[in-house]
Amino acid sequence: MAAHDVWQLHHGGRVVASLHVTEADFPWRRAHVEPLDGFELLAPLLAEEARLAADADEAATPEWVVARDRVRAVTGLTRPDGREVTGYLLHVDGAEAWWRCGEEPCDGGPEAVGRTR
Repeated sequence: MAAHDVWQLHHGGRVVASLHVTEADFPWRRAHVEPLDGFELLAPLLAEEARLAADADEAATPEWVVARDRVRAVTGLTRPDGREVTGYLLHVDGAEAWWRCGEEPCDGGPEAVGRTR
């Protein structure tokens, strides 16, 4: 995967944002968020998760884990080729998104959260 790829964020059975990759530095990707219809319903949850991730120390806080799990429960992510991502750790703060993904769920604490923004 390279910079300039476009990933899709799903919620409620539809695409709610296009994530235009601006940087790909394994395992993390960064993107500009292009909100689509329905994104406004998800934005507060994503903002809360990003805030808690930024406030976390080296270990996962219970509050962040709850927020992370809530994001996972209501979102989906697809690659530019249309394949569904089965395990990802996604943060969205305003018009910026950053995430890592693999075939296994990303359960790391804040050191794995990609706090380097």
